[in-house]
Amino acid sequence: NIMVIGSWAEYLYANYFEDNFLPNIRTHDIDVYYINPFLEIEGAENLRWALRESGFIFYENPGAGSSFFKEGIEVEFLLSSFKGKGIYELPLTGISAESLDNMDMLCPMNIDVRGYHLIVPTPASYIAHKLFINPNRRPEMKRPKDIEAVRELLRFIKQNCQEQEALRIHLAELPEDKLLVIKQVAESNGLDLP
Repeated sequence: NIMVIGSWAEYLYANYFEDNFLPNIRTHDIDVYYINPFLEIEGAENLRWALRESGFIFYENPGAGSSFFKEGIEVEFLLSSFKGKGIYELPLTGISAESLDNMDMLCPMNIDVRGYHLIVPTPASYIAHKLFINPNRRPEMKRPKDIEAVRELLRFIKQNCQEQEALRIHLAELPEDKLLVIKQVAESNGLDLP
């Protein structure tokens, strides 16, 4: 029910692709998407405590939600905007999260990293999401970084027939309005989608 998204998902893709994939990571923020805040997760009430026990410092910013800091790393929690944009408390956790549009475009995929079972977006849904949100991405300076991340992921996907087909299928299943934006952004940035 908790998915690692953003640049840190790219970092974790290096384990998934199992070859020379080099993530486009330029951030110290670890974005964590709480997929279904209505689902009671066993142990959720211990999440804040577990992060503190691991040396993270808790910070509550009323306008931006909860963050945890440790040695230059910041962990932030995000939600889908099913309740509308704003800051909402994650059930049983004492942690608040910012809700964002279009998070539901991210499809979960399980991967194993150093003995931990983690959830990240499928590469296909990650690419589609990054391209779709790009025209409205804030701050604007993040837009080129997102395009370069997509470019690098596409390079690896094009080397793998199964991943290419997964991207084709994912794009074909999207609503026409979203697909149109994705194709326009890809074309305007010289990206060739399969």
